[in-house]
Amino acid sequence: MKKILYICLFVAMIFSLISCNNNNNNNNQTNNNSNNYGCEFTLFNEDLAYAYGYDEDRNKKMGYFDQNGNIVIDFKYKYASGFVNNKAIVSLDGNKYFFINKNDEQISNSFDSIDYDYNNSIYEVKIDNKCCILNKDGDVISSDYDYIGNFNDGFAVVKNDFKYGYINLLGKEVKATTLDYAGAFFNENAVIIENGIEKVINKNFNVIFETNYGESISVAQKDYVIVRNNDELKVYDYNGMCLVKNNDPYSNSFARENYFSINGTIYSKTGEMLFSGYKEYQILCEYVILKVDNNKYVVYDYEFNKIYEFNYNEYCWLSEYEEDNYRGNVYIEIRTENYNEFYVIKNKKVERLTFLDKYKSIEDIFMNYLLVLSDNGYGLLDLEGNIIYPATNDYRINATDDGYFVYNNSNRESIVETINSKKIIVSKEIISICFTSKNKN
Repeated sequence: MKKILYICLFVAMIFSLISCNNNNNNNNQTNNNSNNYGCEFTLFNEDLAYAYGYDEDRNKKMGYFDQNGNIVIDFKYKYASGFVNNKAIVSLDGNKYFFINKNDEQISNSFDSIDYDYNNSIYEVKIDNKCCILNKDGDVISSDYDYIGNFNDGFAVVKNDFKYGYINLLGKEVKATTLDYAGAFFNENAVIIENGIEKVINKNFNVIFETNYGESISVAQKDYVIVRNNDELKVYDYNGMCLVKNNDPYSNSFARENYFSINGTIYSKTGEMLFSGYKEYQILCEYVILKVDNNKYVVYDYEFNKIYEFNYNEYCWLSEYEEDNYRGNVYIEIRTENYNEFYVIKNKKVERLTFLDKYKSIEDIFMNYLLVLSDNGYGLLDLEGNIIYPATNDYRINATDDGYFVYNNSNRESIVETINSKKIIVSKEIISICFTSKNKN
């Protein structure tokens, strides 16, 4: 997706990724199917949705409405989030944040910031330049720190007095803040600096790789690590065996769990050369697309198995791409000077989508819908190409997973319609309607 932050379209907090039309705040899944890959866009969290409207002085503020369209909490907040755990995060002035219940009663102290981590059902709060973690009930479960990072693989980096360590999801410090640096866990490993030496640790906090003085770690994947120094770049496994060596320490590279690339050559995670000589690459979901010459693209899967080849009689380029974060599919547009073609990559197969040829681009993907753009405006299609709204609108149309479309009419007033009945349920006094995007475990 082109996603994550649309200025004037989404409000979102960094952990909770609460999204909202026409707002600029920070951003980041129960699906309706069995797949666990991507996001869920929900209009109603715990039976209430939030929106922008006007307060009594006609100032733009945020409040809440129910599934009948009734305003149940007046428009008075400068910031508001969706309800989770029977509480929402709000701010009257944008400087202090607190929790309210569904009766619009303040139920917590005020903080400088509150961020919610949907994946782990915890809050990070900050006050007077100190951070701590709250559980889903709002109880403090960690010590105070100067900094707390995002949780990855069950651990978060913390910092106190310029020294780093780690806490777990219970708020317990599992590695004391004695390190010169600590990186987030990724694919079961993390990079740290201790006594000036860069090292890789596993989730048991055991050192599994250590560099020499003056070397730096570029990437620490599950099975290999890429190391640079002033003279060369090397790739090692965690037994200390050098898999690949390159004499250019500044060579271009990228890394995936099962393969990596250095200066246009792709290797398996065990160092076997898989491909050499590509011109460009694009990593999308679990696929990598290589441009191998001026008129050819090749698609590879997660294990770097070749699954499709695009061949043209003239110069071509990858014009547009959109990741389907529900299913792990990828929509792409390939152009030449004379024509363009749309495809979807799914289940390790490539399918031509002729129904998209008349559109300029795919602008977004919701659970079962595509937001498209034509020369005449925005429209909404289902995944088979059936038209839900024709592409003649000057406003975006957002489809949510809990059965509603959210969009702005020509007067820039928000409307909500159910998918089945197309019933408008919200007063036109609402300026714009928000919805929440959540990661799915």
